[in-house]
Amino acid sequence: MKGKLVEISTGITIQPAKWIATGNGCIKGSSDQVKLQNARLADIRVRINEIYFDLLRRKQPITPQIIKDIFSGKFQVSYTLLEIAQNLIEYLKEDPDISPGTVRTYRTRIKNLTEWLVSINRKDMLCEEIEVQTAKDFMLWIRRRGSGLDHTRKNALALKKVMNHAVAMKIVPGNPLNALRMKKAPPKPIVFLSEEEFVLLAQHTFRAKRLQQVADMFVLQCCTGIAYAELARLSQKDISPGPDGRNWLRIERTKIPGAVCRIPLMAKAENVLTKYVSGSPSDKIPVISNGNYNAYLKEVAAPRWLKWLALKKI
Repeated sequence: MKGKLVEISTGITIQPAKWIATGNGCIKGSSDQVKLQNARLADIRVRINEIYFDLLRRKQPITPQIIKDIFSGKFQVSYTLLEIAQNLIEYLKEDPDISPGTVRTYRTRIKNLTEWLVSINRKDMLCEEIEVQTAKDFMLWIRRRGSGLDHTRKNALALKKVMNHAVAMKIVPGNPLNALRMKKAPPKPIVFLSEEEFVLLAQHTFRAKRLQQVADMFVLQCCTGIAYAELARLSQKDISPGPDGRNWLRIERTKIPGAVCRIPLMAKAENVLTKYVSGSPSDKIPVISNGNYNAYLKEVAAPRWLKWLALKKI
């Protein structure tokens, strides 16, 4: 292994003159004690070979120090970083308090971690190899892909969660990433439409169907205050008469189990719902992925649109 040596204590003490260094090495003598000592040494050799070939089979890095640490019980080799990550995903899927959207988010961040490993010519790595510099290298790779501080920080937090899961599984004794300090991006200024801009947007008809649908969904959110998660699963069955005789929304919050929102429908919101879910109870709002929804909203709300709409006085 490139000439590197480490020492492992066998717990056996003998006189130097009794050691036979040829072959695999053994203790000179035929007494019962010597036989037991040689058997112990043979067991150690077998265990070290098992560790070596297991690492080789799993295509993991092999160094004398890693073999020593595994042999001495400092850590196990039963799981690699990506194996722990996959185990975490399965654990999150089984947790009733974790939404499917959160699981998808972690899948995406684990995918980023996998791509980073490929970029450094690694298929995987042992959890014991992870240190603060590893996370810093991963964050730098994320930043170089054009991501902002918040996105970079969330990916690093996902790596930290994987390591916390490894600690919980007793794969490693502690999480070195607890010492990692990550800067938060400064809060973004809150940008909102004026009443005039909202009216112009609500009344405009876009030529592109995708933009029209996104504009309609945005109008619905503005008039009801519902989040994307609730919007994505909104259907005809969520609409029912309220105490005042008008139609109301009755929806359960995604992130707050048991919390139910009852929202009276304004005219503009009811118009959107009539347009998309006025048929059978199974009718659902045609919502696309959150990423595409936000991307299309930027097209809908582009300054040139609002400026053009204002000039047209639509």
